[in-house]
Amino acid sequence: MHCRQCFSGYHNLCASVETTIVGRFGGFADLVRCNSAWAVPLPSDMDADSVGPLFCGGITVFNPIVQFDVKPTQRVGVIGISGLGHLALQFLNKWGCEVTAFSSSLSKADEARSLGAHHEVDYRNSESMQALTGQFDFILNTTNVTLD
Repeated sequence: MHCRQCFSGYHNLCASVETTIVGRFGGFADLVRCNSAWAVPLPSDMDADSVGPLFCGGITVFNPIVQFDVKPTQRVGVIGISGLGHLALQFLNKWGCEVTAFSSSLSKADEARSLGAHHEVDYRNSESMQALTGQFDFILNTTNVTLD
């Protein structure tokens, strides 16, 4: 811990970061040694295998919510409800936000609602999208596709 990124809690942006998997042995070890500032202790009643995805996909969508200071009173959108999006919908709903799920398939509407969406929109429908212009305080894109 020696740089501005490390001291501000953004260890992942450190210019001299040491990865645990890429180019190193031990990424799948039972134990990994690290600086205590980088370790997050789990309560003894939590199973590491069950909690593990929250430290990967979970933090991927939760960190922007914190970084961009999303408030519980805000209207937010999540683009893509599979993969990362299903976690984002749950986090934002529990955060207290009014959540809209943007998907390419409205056949997922029931799933989106069960995950915390209050509204669903087909992002391929230009009229629906234009009607929502300026309606959101925060939009999280969890897809890797070209969007209109």
